[in-house]
Amino acid sequence: MKIQNWKEMVMKVFITGATGYIGFNVARAFRRAGHQVWGLTRNENKGKLLAQQEIQPVIGNMQQPESFAEIAENCDVLIHAAADYQNDTIVLDNQTVETFLDVAKRGAHRKTIIYTSGVWVIGNTGGKTVDESTSLNPITVVAWRPDVENMVLHAAEANGVVIRPGCVYGKQGGLTGMWFDG
Repeated sequence: MKIQNWKEMVMKVFITGATGYIGFNVARAFRRAGHQVWGLTRNENKGKLLAQQEIQPVIGNMQQPESFAEIAENCDVLIHAAADYQNDTIVLDNQTVETFLDVAKRGAHRKTIIYTSGVWVIGNTGGKTVDESTSLNPITVVAWRPDVENMVLHAAEANGVVIRPGCVYGKQGGLTGMWFDG
């Protein structure tokens, strides 16, 4: 069957952090758009939350990339939206992106890898307007992220995309979640 319109194409999407504040909503958006979505989660209870949204749960974790690598290899889009602040965040972030790049090399077709970074990599702007061409001056807690961003953006084996969310808010949680409960 020849696809006449890109909107008719169903993509296979794998996302880390699929039960997280950003990742859950991204996973739901892809699913609502008609795509097949697999979401990494550490436990079965959160997996049930994903299944209720027609997102296929993958029980595993970033410490064990073998728990998700095979599924990621069969997907078109790989999204890294997880952060594990209980363990070595820098090592896990690098390891997850390296796993994505590795499965992209082995895949039958070119993948898109989307990495979720953040505006903190830009640093103090002194009140000036910035855009994607602004030089990076990351604050200490995310000083390692530009290197990971560059791994994604300069990967020969995949289409690399980096997003840098700023303040994320909404009902589901985070610092502003209580505003919606009031």
